[in-house]
Amino acid sequence: MSKKFTLLFFVFVSLLNFGFTQSAQTENKIKLYTITPENIDNLDNSQLSRINSKFSDIITQSGYSGDGLTNNPFVVYPKILVNEVKESDGGMFRIFSASIDITIVVLQYNTKTIFKSITLELKGSGDSKRLAIDNAIRSMKTNSNELNSFFVDVRKKIIDYFVANCDNIIKKGELLISQKNYPEAFSTYFTIPSEVACFEKVSPLIVSAFKQYQNSKCLELLQNAKARFGSRDFAGALSILSKIDPESKCNAEANKLINECFKNVSEEESRNFEFLKEAYRTEKNLEGRRIDAARDISIEYYRSRPSVINYNSLILF
Repeated sequence: MSKKFTLLFFVFVSLLNFGFTQSAQTENKIKLYTITPENIDNLDNSQLSRINSKFSDIITQSGYSGDGLTNNPFVVYPKILVNEVKESDGGMFRIFSASIDITIVVLQYNTKTIFKSITLELKGSGDSKRLAIDNAIRSMKTNSNELNSFFVDVRKKIIDYFVANCDNIIKKGELLISQKNYPEAFSTYFTIPSEVACFEKVSPLIVSAFKQYQNSKCLELLQNAKARFGSRDFAGALSILSKIDPESKCNAEANKLINECFKNVSEEESRNFEFLKEAYRTEKNLEGRRIDAARDISIEYYRSRPSVINYNSLILF
């Protein structure tokens, strides 16, 4: 039991010490929700799959990662058009030439406002129609000065959007908190990327809301920890107890259960847990932990909602 506890505990400590100090800085960057078509006229499944793969590489190399799915997402939408495939006499062999236009559109989904678009012109040739299209797709560059400049401008426009809409987002979040709809409130606040100055305004609001949320959830956490304790899963109990905010109404009872867990683990393991608690006694570290926990709640909120975004609903032109 002791070895199992020690392993779980140190994994837990490592994740907390790294995750809570890092994710607040790295997890809330600007992200884009990428949506690609499932079928396009004149392209077979393998060709379309190759385009979608190239498109994913473009987004990754431009510095946008993650699925970016929020309740107010920014969407990358490609419009793919096979203009023509010409056949010409190449002497002994027939030669086919293909022309494909791929227009990349970045838009704000809720309003369908287009932020920026760019069209890539692809050309290819071969001794068959299929090979000509294949070679046109292969010519698609995933990293170029043109694309880099495009996404730099996209980032600036998204930041400008949040600067202009900061107060409205804050008001919406405050309304949801007044209705005790904490998960949606968190999801609203976390639509704002940490790169935007507005996030500095919402950070204390997130912390305040999380404290209220904890008071409504701490009894549930405490009961779960007691169940783990009852099954002699002391590591699991301590992991759950560590999630109870030190300013919540359950903190005193949680500390009693922590002490009971300590009676069943070694002195070294008890000291390790106390060290972990000490690491979050400063207001700065505790605030970061609360923000990360609120972000986790917002992510679960997104995942619990069925996705309603599909390619055909975004056909704009």
